[in-house]
Amino acid sequence: MSTNFKTCVFGGFDREDVINYIEKSAKESQERIEALESENAKLKEDNERIELALRTLHTQAKQYKQDGVDQEILQQQLADAQSMVSELKEQNEMLRQENVSLHAAADEYAHLKEHIADIEINAHRRTEEFRTEAFAKLHQCIDAQRAWCQTQRSRYANMNETLLQDMRRAEDILANNDLSGFDEILETLQDLEDTLR
Repeated sequence: MSTNFKTCVFGGFDREDVINYIEKSAKESQERIEALESENAKLKEDNERIELALRTLHTQAKQYKQDGVDQEILQQQLADAQSMVSELKEQNEMLRQENVSLHAAADEYAHLKEHIADIEINAHRRTEEFRTEAFAKLHQCIDAQRAWCQTQRSRYANMNETLLQDMRRAEDILANNDLSGFDEILETLQDLEDTLR
C-alpha cells in the first residue's frame, strides 16, 4: 500500500494521516484474516466431507469386492479422492500459514500505533514546555520594556521640566532687558559728531 503522509509544523508526519493509515491497514488485515479464516473453515468442512466420502468409498470398495465389482474403477475413484484430499490439505496449510503471517502483521500494526501514540504524547509535552518557556520569556521582555519605558518617560519629563524652566528664565531676561546703555552711546556719538562740526 503506498503512503503519502503530510508533514507537520514541528517536523515529522501528520499524526492523523499516520493513524488513519495504520487503522486502514489493520482493518484490511483483519478483513483478510477473517476471509482466510472463513475460507479455512470451509476447506476444513470440505476436507471432512471428502474424508467421509473416502471412508465411504473404502467401505463400498470392500463391499464391491465382496460383491465382485470391477476393482480398477474402484481403485481409480479411490485414487481421485485421495488426490483431492491431498490437494485440499495443501491449500489448508497454505491458508493457515498466511493466516499466521497476517496475525503477526496485525500485531505489528497495533505495536506501531502504540509507539506513535507515545511519540505524540511526548511531542505534546515538549510543545507545552516550549510554549510555557516562550510565554515566560515574553512576559520577561514585556516587564523589561515596561520598566524601560517608565524610566525613559520619567527622564524625559525631568528633561522637559528643566528645559521649560530654562526657557522661562530666558523669557524673563529678554522681557526685562535694559537697552538704555545703547541710548547713552548714541547720545555720546551725536555729541561727538556735533563737536567735530
